Amino acid sequence: MTRFTTASIALAVGAIPAAADIQSQQVEYSWDVQAANEPAVLQFSAFDDMGGTRLLTGVNVSLEGFYSLNMLAENLEEEAITSDQWFVEAATLMQVGFGELALGALDVLNFGLLSADLAANDGVALEGPDSVFWAFKGEVSGEANILPEDFTAFTRGDFISADLYPFLSLAITPPPPLFDLYITDHIHFGSLTLNYEYTDVPAPSALSLLSITGVACMRRRRPRRD
Repeated sequence: MTRFTTASIALAVGAIPAAADIQSQQVEYSWDVQAANEPAVLQFSAFDDMGGTRLLTGVNVSLEGFYSLNMLAENLEEEAITSDQWFVEAATLMQVGFGELALGALDVLNFGLLSADLAANDGVALEGPDSVFWAFKGEVSGEANILPEDFTAFTRGDFISADLYPFLSLAITPPPPLFDLYITDHIHFGSLTLNYEYTDVPAPSALSLLSITGVACMRRRRPRRD
């Protein structure tokens, strides 16, 4: 009985799940619409299971940054227009994707409906009472937890690339009146963080040894006969 009890304790200890560890990577980004109106490409290390000794249990992506957006609207009509005749609706969607895995917008910056009373066009571009200037600055943040069925996007090869694109969504009233809209400045900078949560698992040889040990300990001696 003593040997059987010992075997039971040893097997129970071996079955306790390992505590989760986290591998964190942070990459800084800088994006300027004047430089290139295309996604910023960020490179991360793919998850390494260390020969099957680590099991990926969670993937988290988080974004922290700042933005600056400047826009100017100018009346093209020969007569003044009022704010109830026209508007611009603007929003920025912080889109992030890893290869074919699109995470969507980690944050949405909604600037609402923008309008103003504008004088008749004065023939001078980008200034004067026939134009209005809007300036926005602030922080961006957001995160996403990846579904287990999408973990394979983070385990292929040695490195993976993330595409970050601050998509500016614009809606304007159809003419008339006619007006021009200029994006004079649209800048984003900050960091994107990728976290791998994983647990350590015994190597195959260790599992075999545990199994053999358990069987050996559970054998009983037959009582001797005098």
